[in-house]
Amino acid sequence: MANYTIGKRMTAFPPHAMIEQNAGPFLTGGIPKVTSVLTVATGPWRGLGSLNPRFQWYSGVSSILNATNASFSVQSAGNYFLTARLSMGNAVWGTWYKDVSTGTVAA
Repeated sequence: MANYTIGKRMTAFPPHAMIEQNAGPFLTGGIPKVTSVLTVATGPWRGLGSLNPRFQWYSGVSSILNATNASFSVQSAGNYFLTARLSMGNAVWGTWYKDVSTGTVAA
């Protein structure tokens, strides 16, 4: 926990991992369509020590079983969105997450 002086009072704030402002994460791989491979680019983060990224992909609001890598191969078209959740953190700084979504998956 970090201590900061605000006025004449010492205040403690819990540390946390943070993404740099306006820096990502973002998806690469082009238009989401069948056979395309989408990849999450994490962008720059700040925090104390090494930050460990974790990934989870979602179809609509449901998590996709075993889709926990930075890259995901699109298997089917439809009127749904793919979302990648990037969690970044460590034991010292805690965990912070950011979601990145696609448009409708094309055939």
